[in-house]
Amino acid sequence: MAQTSTRGEVWTVVVAGGSSIRFGSPKMLELIEGKSVLEISMEQARNNSHRVVLVVPGNLLATFDSMADIVVSGGPSRSASVSNGVMAVPQSARSILIHDGARPLASSLLYRRVIAKIDDGALAVVPVVPITDSLKSIDDFGHVKSISRSGFFGAQTPQGFDFNSARAIAQATLDQTDDISTAQALGLEVSYVEGETTNIKITVPSDLVVARALYDYLRLKESGAQPGS
Repeated sequence: MAQTSTRGEVWTVVVAGGSSIRFGSPKMLELIEGKSVLEISMEQARNNSHRVVLVVPGNLLATFDSMADIVVSGGPSRSASVSNGVMAVPQSARSILIHDGARPLASSLLYRRVIAKIDDGALAVVPVVPITDSLKSIDDFGHVKSISRSGFFGAQTPQGFDFNSARAIAQATLDQTDDISTAQALGLEVSYVEGETTNIKITVPSDLVVARALYDYLRLKESGAQPGS
């Protein structure tokens, strides 16, 4: 197991309970170098946590029963799936990370950054990356306005929480776009760490093509070889 928290058990909740409507087929089962997207995400979670909860659609519980310490069914929304996963974590946990199963390329270094921030006393932590595209807003009349990128970042997972904050998020009746948004709605102070541009989320089929290329690139980089040589 890679280095985890020095202050108690770290549990990671891997959320894979979605319907993959935008992808068109079960994206978690798509292969990257012979392993499914979900297998790779789970390997990283296991390598960087003491225990792992996996959230999957109810009809796939038996299929993935042996993949995690605890496997639970998802809910009708992402927030409901997160709630099911977090509430399955025992009170012996000190911190809980929540990770999208569709982000198989999150590195051990990123996990360690988030865990270290929680160990330092943060209640909620989000990895962020700078936005490189130009930002535009369009009003109701179709008028386009340019917006400065300064101060804007993209949010990633794993997002980390101390145990009590994670439980508060799980028990909230809010339906936010991510868990950090729920934390903010509850008035929790949010900290950040540097994310990774390679930590992409697979949403549409073209994302899978990019993820496969990045997976090869990262393996070459890890081995010390020069990518592209």
